[in-house]
Amino acid sequence: MKKPSEVLKIQGLSVGVGDELDNILNNVSFTVGEGEIVGLVGESGSGKTMLSLALMGLLPETIRLTAGSIKIDEQELVESQTKKVERTPNQIAMVFQNPRNALNPTMRIGSQVARSLMLNQNLSRKESQMSALKYLSDVGLPDPEQISKKYPHQLSGGMCQRVVIAMALACRPRILIADEPTTGLDVTIQAQIFDLIRKVRDDTGCSVIFISHDLASVSELCEKVAVLYRGQLMEMTTKERIFENSVHPYSKLLVSSVSSAKQLKVIDRGSDYFSSGCRFAHRCPEVIESCSKIPEFLKLDAVHSVSCHVANNKSS
Repeated sequence: MKKPSEVLKIQGLSVGVGDELDNILNNVSFTVGEGEIVGLVGESGSGKTMLSLALMGLLPETIRLTAGSIKIDEQELVESQTKKVERTPNQIAMVFQNPRNALNPTMRIGSQVARSLMLNQNLSRKESQMSALKYLSDVGLPDPEQISKKYPHQLSGGMCQRVVIAMALACRPRILIADEPTTGLDVTIQAQIFDLIRKVRDDTGCSVIFISHDLASVSELCEKVAVLYRGQLMEMTTKERIFENSVHPYSKLLVSSVSSAKQLKVIDRGSDYFSSGCRFAHRCPEVIESCSKIPEFLKLDAVHSVSCHVANNKSS
C-alpha cells in the first residue's frame, strides 16, 4: 500500500505560559498524510485542544508558541521572528467542540454559511446565497432552503454541527480539525457525523485531525492515532497497533481502560516526580532511571513512533 504524501508536518512544536517555554506542549512532532483521518487522543488536560489552537494561530493572548515548525504542503506557517502562525482558511479549518457556541445566535443559518463563502471563495452575495444551500445539502441537512431561514437556537445539536461543518468546508481546507465534534450528541447522531466526516474526506480529499478522549469513536473513524499526555506526544501509529500492540505504558493504560476486564494499575508518585523528564513518569508502572530525562520521539519502524525510554531500549 502506497504511503500517502505528507500534507501537514509538525516539528518540535512547543507552547508555554509564563516563564516556562514548554509547560503546555513539549516538542510535539508528527505528520498527516493526504486524505488521512488521524485521531488525537488523551485525557482531559493533555493538550489536545491547545495543539489545535496552536495550529490555527488562535492561542489565548497569555499563551504563546515558543518553538517549532508547522508546514502545509511544505509551506511554513510559523513566522520565524514573532512565532505567530500565519495561515489561510484553505490551509486549515476547524470544527469546534460546541457547535451552537460557534454560530452567531443573531444571524440566520443561510446568512452565516453565505458569509463564510463570500470571505473564503470571493463569491458575490447572490452567488454565496445559492452556494450556501448546496453546502447545507452536502452535509445532509433536509430541506436546506427552510434550514437556511432558521436561527441556531431553532436547530438540534446535530443539525448545528452539520452547519458548522458546512462553514468549515466553505474554506476548502487541506486540513480539517474536528475537536470533539460529537460531544453531547446521541449515539445515532454520532454515527451520522462520523459518516459525514468520511464523506467530506472522500469528496474533497482533505485530511482530518479528529480530537477525542473517546477511544471507541477513534477506533471507528480513524486510520492513525497520536497519543498525547500532559503536552508530550507519547506514541503514534496505526489504529490497529494502538489497540492491539501499543508499546507506551500510557497508551496501554488508555486502551485497557476501555477494552480489558482487567484494568492496569495506576500509580501516583506525585506530579513533581522526575519533573524534568518524561511527563508520565509519576504514573508509569515501568519507570526506569533514564526516565528522569525527556525521551526522544523515535521511530520503531515506518509506521510506529514512540517517546519512551523503556520501549526504545527494548527495540534497540
